[in-house]
Amino acid sequence: MAKFKSGFSIRVFLVLVSALIFLGVSESITVLAQTEEEGSGSNILLILDGSGSMAGQIEGKAKMNVAKEVMTDLINDLPDDVSVGLVVYGHRSKGDCDDIEMMAEMGEIDKATLTRKIESISPRGKTPIAKSLEMAGEQLEAMEDLTTVVLVSDGEETCEGDPCALVKSLKEKGINVNVHVVGFNVGEKEKVQLSCIADAGGGRYFTANNADQLKEALSEVREEVVVKKDVPKMNPLPMGGDRKETAVPISAGDYGTDHEIAKGLTEYFAVKLSPGQTLSVGFRTPDTTNPYAGASIYNEEGNLVIKETIIGSPGTLKSVSWSPDSNKDESMLYIGVGNDYDENAIETAYYITIEDNFDIGSATDAGEIFDNAINLEPGKSSGHLSGKRGEDKKDFYAVKMNAGQKVSVKITPESDTGFKLTIFDQDRVIVNSKASANPGAITRISWTAPEDQEVVYILIEPHRFPGESSAIKYDMDVSLD
Repeated sequence: MAKFKSGFSIRVFLVLVSALIFLGVSESITVLAQTEEEGSGSNILLILDGSGSMAGQIEGKAKMNVAKEVMTDLINDLPDDVSVGLVVYGHRSKGDCDDIEMMAEMGEIDKATLTRKIESISPRGKTPIAKSLEMAGEQLEAMEDLTTVVLVSDGEETCEGDPCALVKSLKEKGINVNVHVVGFNVGEKEKVQLSCIADAGGGRYFTANNADQLKEALSEVREEVVVKKDVPKMNPLPMGGDRKETAVPISAGDYGTDHEIAKGLTEYFAVKLSPGQTLSVGFRTPDTTNPYAGASIYNEEGNLVIKETIIGSPGTLKSVSWSPDSNKDESMLYIGVGNDYDENAIETAYYITIEDNFDIGSATDAGEIFDNAINLEPGKSSGHLSGKRGEDKKDFYAVKMNAGQKVSVKITPESDTGFKLTIFDQDRVIVNSKASANPGAITRISWTAPEDQEVVYILIEPHRFPGESSAIKYDMDVSLD
């Protein structure tokens, strides 16, 4: 079995690990599997697709906007001693195969400048991948240290170039470079060419079909750049139970499978979560021929709540996540490893993370019933709910107020999510209610107490949210006048 490197987590997905990194949410970063002999570069050159197709929609949002957010997160998470460059193509004019701009030459990272340049990109033109790689080669020709080139594209070459051959020529010239490619929401035809570029560049190809997977892919690339050779090996995934009743307890961490799991069989693992925590399981297939892999999550009752499968696709990353019932003191969730279509490949990487998505700076989650409401003082705070990937659908808060006082609540979503706000008086009667006009809109609500109130209740619920989502963050501002 190949030796793996282990990783660490930061604020998800993003997971894939929400991965691949990219919404409202706590982000998780995992380490790309490497052999003990492989090294990491201290230089990274980003090549970003700014062609017209990036204006297309994914999960109700322009792909370019998703890419901007993920790339900005990637840049902000890079160490200050990494040298970074940025090439963008197709962003200034239509039908121009020479529309390639070196927005930032290789040099000491300037995070503020890079993020401003990325934010300025507007998708317009064609996809000259080969010429972009040629420009990159000219930048890197005189550099001795290894440079990691990261190409993010949602399509194949449209300017009659041969990017595979171009990358091979760069390597033949002795340019010290590895090329990783992230295919963002591409079809099988485009994937063939983009995978070829990664193979020719001695790098890896990542499939990212949504924002979370894009974040996770770039997170893995980030770890490839900054990981050190002395990082310990990834832990071998132990043999799981043959049913949920015999599930093997497992801790958060990065694991690699050292045994096959037969077609149609599942191995089970058990994880305990507190209210307000989110379980995420990212998994990536090895770079072997036609690998299959799968992961699933079951709730405390043993019912399947989410499942994902990778079918015959090497180096592909997917994820599942779930937020348990917030009214329980503790929840046991079960992770299933395996798939229904073929053997689960040896050397599949599994990244298990438990994210703390607690409400208003507490160590728990606001309850879904009046009696489990969290006491809230006026001021600014933040909280989390789940979308379809979870059971945390309501947050109740209790606020003390007196006769004649006016309570005002403002909810600002962190992502393209809508929220519904409801105010109840001390008798738990609805006195005002309002839902956001559209995803991402700020929602405001207020109520003036006509008589003494020992307490009023504020209920926050998700109103509109991305189809596959968990740990939806919101910022809350409550005032009493």
